[in-house]
Amino acid sequence: MSDLLTDSNWALLYQKTLYDFDTRERMRESSSGAHIRVPLFHFIRTRHGNVWRFKAGLASSLCQDLARLAARELPLSGVVSVPTSQLERLDAMRRILVSEETECVVDGGPLYRFEPKTLDCAEDSLIVTSPLSLEFADAEKKEILRREFEVDLNKVDFKAPCFCFADQGKIVSICFGVRGSASSPEGSEARLQTLPGYRRTGLASACLIRWAKAVHSLGRVPFYSPDSQNRVARRLAESLGLALYGEQFKFWRRDL
Repeated sequence: MSDLLTDSNWALLYQKTLYDFDTRERMRESSSGAHIRVPLFHFIRTRHGNVWRFKAGLASSLCQDLARLAARELPLSGVVSVPTSQLERLDAMRRILVSEETECVVDGGPLYRFEPKTLDCAEDSLIVTSPLSLEFADAEKKEILRREFEVDLNKVDFKAPCFCFADQGKIVSICFGVRGSASSPEGSEARLQTLPGYRRTGLASACLIRWAKAVHSLGRVPFYSPDSQNRVARRLAESLGLALYGEQFKFWRRDL
């Protein structure tokens, strides 16, 4: 991770973690048969420049139009802890991808990485959590994850660890890696969930840090990217000292 000197380098590694690419460096659907969706356009802005990717099969004329707009977007400025504004040309980008049969929806949010001081925090400062390996979990545990946390097991990164906290045998907080169209050996993106009644107790923080430390120990890069509307998740990231390196915008096609 020491070789990643700029935020734009982190953004490129994050995209490599999420997606498979064709020979033109376009995002493509997974070849593993997992049927994981890929956005039409993925734009990330950072302090050190913006990066973007197109989905394989998107018409060259649309890519050119999007690239012209993307190149005019200003990068993040200054030392900011959270994203400060919407893309200036967001609506124009969306209109390019709209057709008579489809509409374009956009989601995204802040992108965080784990600082060495966070990964090196003392073990005794964390609530003890119970490790759970989804790869070897029995059918009953998988059903609990699917039912209680609405986890799509097809989208779980089985190469990454999973940490959870159980209260009297019931899993109440969990952090696991979620896979994109790629199953990257270089990084993993965290998915963090805590049941109502157990939030704001420190369980989510403990699960997230334990997960990140375990991923890091495997030689992989842990990423955390909550939705832009999830203020609780953003506050959690800030409280743990995670570093914001950018914000992302994913453009999806939705059939009418």
